[in-house]
Amino acid sequence: MPPLTDIMNLPPNIPVGSGETILLVEAENLTRLVTTRVLTNLGYSVVEAGTVLEGFEQWQAHEQAVRLVVTDYHFKGPLTGMDLRLKVRARNGKQPVLLLIGSWWEAPTRETCAAASV
Repeated sequence: MPPLTDIMNLPPNIPVGSGETILLVEAENLTRLVTTRVLTNLGYSVVEAGTVLEGFEQWQAHEQAVRLVVTDYHFKGPLTGMDLRLKVRARNGKQPVLLLIGSWWEAPTRETCAAASV
C-alpha cells in the first residue's frame, strides 16, 4: 500500500514532522488507528491512548518527548478531554493540548472553556 502522503494529494510544501512525538488520546479504535497512520506518514512519532486516564499515564511516561497532546473532548466515562488538559497543564503549563470535538452540539460552553483557560 502506498504511503498516505501519496494518496492524500498533499502539496509538496506542506509542513511535515521530523520525528516529534504526539500523544493521541482517542476512544474509538478505528479513528485512533487512522489518525496515527496519517500522523506517522507525515513524519511524527505517535504515542496512543484510548482513555483519559491512560492518556495521562502515557503523558507522564513520555512527558519529556511529547510536543503536542491531541485528545477528543468526549469520552464514555466520567472524565473528558478537558479533564486531561487540566491534569496535564497543572503539571506543565506550557504543554500544548489540542481538544477535538466531532459535533458542534457537543461542544463545551464558553463558561466551561473560560474556567479551564481555553
